[in-house]
Amino acid sequence: MRVSQEEKAQIKEKILVEALASLKVWGQSAAPVDKVMKRLGLTSGALYSHFKSKDDLFAQVILRELDRLIELHSEHYKKHGSQTVTKFIEYYLDERHIDAVERGCMFVALGADLHRLKPSVREMIEEKMQAMFLALSQGMPHKRSEERMKYAKFIFASMVGALVMARSMKNDDLKMDMIKTTKKILLTISKDGVKYENK
Repeated sequence: MRVSQEEKAQIKEKILVEALASLKVWGQSAAPVDKVMKRLGLTSGALYSHFKSKDDLFAQVILRELDRLIELHSEHYKKHGSQTVTKFIEYYLDERHIDAVERGCMFVALGADLHRLKPSVREMIEEKMQAMFLALSQGMPHKRSEERMKYAKFIFASMVGALVMARSMKNDDLKMDMIKTTKKILLTISKDGVKYENK
């Protein structure tokens, strides 16, 4: 039975969605692609009618997720205005996200794998990351666009780092302290536009 272009696009989208969760849990090299395809009722061989390779699947998963984040931050800014980043910090640094690997941030789970991608793919990812930071920066209290962009990057990187560190810890109290301390400092920046300078 011949599959239409629309049906093929729908199947590809399903693979990308399902693969993201699997990649977050297992990482790029260990993700069980065959299980992903089986859950979708497809054969492992069918993967290669939609993607050139497993690396191509990984790259397209990342690019798709970045597009989603850009759109999400833009929509949230329209809804929340200058409160956007504050609300994002409160959501992101929620203690429930420490162990929610499958539903959590892709940068926390997959950031270490990104440097293994081809330079051309990394350039595309970098371009989309800049667009994501720009969308996020709109919800910062700083007056100058350069400052908004700088602190949006700082806040996002700090949140990713805090969550990575919290997930690496065994002691629950230490995990909570890492998240709560980072959240408190970042909320101060997001609400008051505090400037931190190297002395």
